[in-house]
Amino acid sequence: MIIHTTGNFIEISTDKKFVGKSENNVSHVEQKIMIDENIRQLQKKEMDILNAFISVCEKNKLKYYAVGGTLLGAVRHKGFIPWDDDMDVAMPRKDYEKFLHIFYKDLPENIKVLHYTNGENVYFYPMKLQNMDVKVTEQRLEETDSISYLSIDVFPIDGYPNERSKQALYKLKYYYYKMLIGFCNVNILRKNVDRPFYERVIIKFAKLFRLNRILKLKKQQDKFDKLLKSTMGEECKLVGDISGAYGFREFVPVSYFGKGTKLDFEDIKINCPCKYDKYLKRIYGDYMQLPPEDKRVAGHLKIVE
Repeated sequence: MIIHTTGNFIEISTDKKFVGKSENNVSHVEQKIMIDENIRQLQKKEMDILNAFISVCEKNKLKYYAVGGTLLGAVRHKGFIPWDDDMDVAMPRKDYEKFLHIFYKDLPENIKVLHYTNGENVYFYPMKLQNMDVKVTEQRLEETDSISYLSIDVFPIDGYPNERSKQALYKLKYYYYKMLIGFCNVNILRKNVDRPFYERVIIKFAKLFRLNRILKLKKQQDKFDKLLKSTMGEECKLVGDISGAYGFREFVPVSYFGKGTKLDFEDIKINCPCKYDKYLKRIYGDYMQLPPEDKRVAGHLKIVE
């Protein structure tokens, strides 16, 4: 399959919801948004992966939820955020492990699971489902000339300890292991991120002393994995996909997820947290407000084949 970047733009319409006192009390304002046709083609191919993932989950009674920008897109746009080029779903840890180790075999032949435990130098922690028919380059890997495959991210949903003393230790270990993983990946960190001063200093330190050549990435990921799994079997009041982009803001009351509720996403229904309004406000604040036009930019992927 070959997809050409034409530089042309297409105009789409999307319903913008403004949430009032009740999630059922909404009004709709049509928004016309210009997006790159290449991004739209990429999104359509990601839907193929999503449909395969949902099929495996439904067949094997595994629970999943749309999270992050995918959930925001479902609520605000009834599909993809028009300028977004990635997709995020999450699974309770037990279901996540079952999918990773057992039920991945039910996926179509062209869709493979990539995880740090089954690949060489896999820089990310969450599981990815890759469409092996669509090659892409990632912005962060452009200088390495690395080729990857179009994928969606699948995050584990883990618990946060209930006791404050355990929370403090958990948080300390979390940031420590994240820092070590960051040292290992220091040469491929995204450049278009506005980082605080202390992070910029740490990154310069890591590059100066070439810590990525000293530390073993998989060893640090194993430590991180053990920490996140440490609450399995506990009745935690707060849960979330803590390996996501928003860190501890991802932890929400377990009732926010619940059994899930179906929302429109493109031409299908996708499972979402029951209290998606509270979840999105926790992560994004006023999530119905569209960002300025100069911020509506996809920054992750480029399709090369």
